[in-house]
Amino acid sequence: MRYNLAHVCEASFEFNKTETLYKEILREHLKYVDCVRRLGSTVHDRDQIYSASHWFKDVLEINHNSPNTWTMIGNIRTTKQEWKPRQKKFERILYNSQTTNDSLCFNFIRKYMITNFIFADM
Repeated sequence: MRYNLAHVCEASFEFNKTETLYKEILREHLKYVDCVRRLGSTVHDRDQIYSASHWFKDVLEINHNSPNTWTMIGNIRTTKQEWKPRQKKFERILYNSQTTNDSLCFNFIRKYMITNFIFADM
């Protein structure tokens, strides 16, 4: 219930309330990956890039191969205009054995790379 409320607050741009709710949830469920990821997205939306990157790294400690999290880290690299590190994050998703057969993941990254003129031969 609180997760859904936090998600609604996030969609309503009530970032302080969102952050509070997600942190309350994490006190009870330390490894709730979606909650940690949403918290990272929330602080990223407030231009707190350094803090967002720490939340995303926390997710990777729980699930090292999370394509959603690697995508968000790639987006942080985009924000910082770090093109090569960004491309490496997206290639990590493409060449990961768990995501190579994930057509949704592949198409997203492929379109993203083409759109941003960094498409590499695959």
